[in-house]
Amino acid sequence: MKDIISRVLTYYNYNIEDIKKDNLIFYKPKADIASYILGNYIDCIDFETDSEIFKERLAVFEEQYISQENSEESIMKKLRTFFKSNQEFSQLNKNLSVIYLLKFKDLNNLQLHQNTIYEIEESSNYFKRYILPYSDEQLTELQARINKSREPIPLLLSTLAEDEEGYINLSLYKNKGTLYELVIRLFSKIPCLQYNIVSSEKPKEIKDEIEERINNDLIVYYEAILSNKYVDLESLLRLTVLPQGTDIDSEIDALLKEKSDEL
Repeated sequence: MKDIISRVLTYYNYNIEDIKKDNLIFYKPKADIASYILGNYIDCIDFETDSEIFKERLAVFEEQYISQENSEESIMKKLRTFFKSNQEFSQLNKNLSVIYLLKFKDLNNLQLHQNTIYEIEESSNYFKRYILPYSDEQLTELQARINKSREPIPLLLSTLAEDEEGYINLSLYKNKGTLYELVIRLFSKIPCLQYNIVSSEKPKEIKDEIEERINNDLIVYYEAILSNKYVDLESLLRLTVLPQGTDIDSEIDALLKEKSDEL
């Protein structure tokens, strides 16, 4: 997942900064823009069914972030090295988004930690927080799609998000653990990831669609019915080119008999 997130953010012109902690990667914009992202990668598989340990493990980051700046564990101290001045660094907290990327074996266990997730995402301390859970199965499928595609990852993700059936299933809570669920989570949890709207042709008018599909020898009847000038069989039959001297009533009787015989 580190590789995919890093490639997405590289596409949006972020530098990848190593802060010398195995589970953390700092993403800083190349341009002079105060919008920073910190990826916090946590493997939850060993404790995904234990809500207490889960809460404790996620709290470690919060404790290390706010620890005294002279502490070796201080994350803020490590981040300071990537800023040119104290004035620039002072903008960090209010412009930082931390994405907790949590690997689960069974995403159904996520429901055991809803309170903890809510507390983290809704916290008003320091920075914005996003929880992004995923499974190895989802990651493997997404990586396979990336390997087959020549598109930049954000454009590929937009294509995958256009799955209409996936959207319906997700709204009915039937998409747990699927690739589509992961794709939608990526869009909702990575602040800079934008959905690429593909413009489509304006739908044809129904009238134009019918006229394109209808047989040429029937168009005269269609136009007559559409104009409401001819609404009975005799009137419509008069539009047909018949041999001179043909009796309309006889022709109608013959047509009705033909249809009756078919039934």
